[in-house]
Amino acid sequence: HLQYLHTLLLGCNQIRKSLIKLDGSLWLKLSKLETLDLSNNELTDLGSLPKTITRSNSPFRSIDLSNNSLQTIPAEFGELTNLNALLIHGNPQRGIRHHTIDQGTPSVLAALRNKLAVSASGEAPNQQQNSSRIQQQHQFQHQNSPRIQQ
Repeated sequence: HLQYLHTLLLGCNQIRKSLIKLDGSLWLKLSKLETLDLSNNELTDLGSLPKTITRSNSPFRSIDLSNNSLQTIPAEFGELTNLNALLIHGNPQRGIRHHTIDQGTPSVLAALRNKLAVSASGEAPNQQQNSSRIQQQHQFQHQNSPRIQQ
């Protein structure tokens, strides 16, 4: 009956370490799942969850991962188009800045999509920022350079 489940509340259950041991096919069986609460546990890794749910057609609207021990927030969550709430505060991750998290889910999802785009382009984030900065400087210099009139 997992295919009929809309809400899965696993918050405050002292789930430790990782979801790696959970088989990816379990997440695929949750095809109608809209709300997943894994908050206030001791998770350090989400295992196959991010890749599996982005490949499934699950209509996720809310994922609460707050107050765990996650070192990273998977960029794949940025691909979930129906997601209204992605709560990640209270994790020691450093990939998404606190002010971005404070701005809410749309900002967090935009940051995750940006990470996906950067990884797809093959450039490291600093390389991409430096390239962009150099292009902006070049445009500024070109616009403000003295023009010789004939």
